[in-house]
Amino acid sequence: LEPTIKRVQVLICGLEVPRILESQGKSGMRSNLIDSLERLKNATKVDVPSMLPVLLSQVNELLSVTVLDPLLLLNLSEAYEDLTTIVNDAEIKMGSAMTGMKSSSQSIGVSGTNTSAGGGSGSGNGGDNRTNRSKSIAGGGARSKTGSASKRSMGGTSRRQAIVEQPEVNMLEVRAVQKRLMMLMRTSDLEESFQAELRAILKSLRQKARCNIAIDSVVISESTGVLAARNEEYLTM
Repeated sequence: LEPTIKRVQVLICGLEVPRILESQGKSGMRSNLIDSLERLKNATKVDVPSMLPVLLSQVNELLSVTVLDPLLLLNLSEAYEDLTTIVNDAEIKMGSAMTGMKSSSQSIGVSGTNTSAGGGSGSGNGGDNRTNRSKSIAGGGARSKTGSASKRSMGGTSRRQAIVEQPEVNMLEVRAVQKRLMMLMRTSDLEESFQAELRAILKSLRQKARCNIAIDSVVISESTGVLAARNEEYLTM
């Protein structure tokens, strides 16, 4: 029964959130958090990283309302820690990727410089005017091709860098936290009859747990002596 009781307690712990926040003039905290969770639910993978810091801030604000149900605060704190871990992991991955991109860019820059230097030495050969003009045109074409290739390479690097600059997050973990937070915030929107039913279920489960403890105690007290006597008889046989 204990796992079931814990699940029902988690559902119930958020039922009084609107009333408590409204009494303190902080009802906007809940509505803002729900809006962020809805946007996060429908967001693409590229948009998610920029939304997480806002979500962290909103959860942290709600944690400052210490008069909320202790179980609710505990679940909010766990969600905050999970989000913090997700953001930190994404930043670590982004840092590693950016280091790799810088090394790649430096290699491309050195290669481009060597190619340009080779073209310059080729254009300085002597000869008659017609030969010089031909070589000059050829050298200019080579430099133009080299420049175009360099620009294409730099353009590709910029596009790759723009992609890398967006940190990659674990979407499964993000969705799991989003669902937990949404459940905590939206249970208070259930109909009053359903909320009353949840409270009644919790009361019934607790009563059942107490009955089980009492029954187990009686069974143990009544059977221990009998079982011990039977064991002695078996040993003496």
